[in-house]
Amino acid sequence: MPTSKVEERLERLEREVAEMRARVVEAAEFRLVDREGRVRGSLAMTRKGPRLALFDESGAARAELMLHRDGPGLTFADEASNTRAWFGVTKNAARLGLADEAGAQRAFLGVGSKGPHLDFYDRAQVSVWSAPARPTSGR
Repeated sequence: MPTSKVEERLERLEREVAEMRARVVEAAEFRLVDREGRVRGSLAMTRKGPRLALFDESGAARAELMLHRDGPGLTFADEASNTRAWFGVTKNAARLGLADEAGAQRAFLGVGSKGPHLDFYDRAQVSVWSAPARPTSGR
């Protein structure tokens, strides 16, 4: 009977699909590509540790999540590939930084063993305000 053969084939295909789903896939890098073949995402094992990166249409990394020996980090970049925001955690501290359109750090917030610290910087990256206040050197 043709129906029996079709049913047998369907059951066999369903078993094969279930087996494929249960398999572990191992690789040094996985790439996510768009319809034009451009790499838009990557999950890779680097020399420093695992890295998940998301790329824009021009191929520039715009968001990255990394796990290095000293701790995890997350960065966001603008269209010009300047890092505009970053967050990192180590054994002793958590840090958040914000940068301007030129990539110069303009704000920093950190919490470490000595407590929280906040800094704001001018375009030349000179601290213009800090809390708790840092000691001045003759100013």
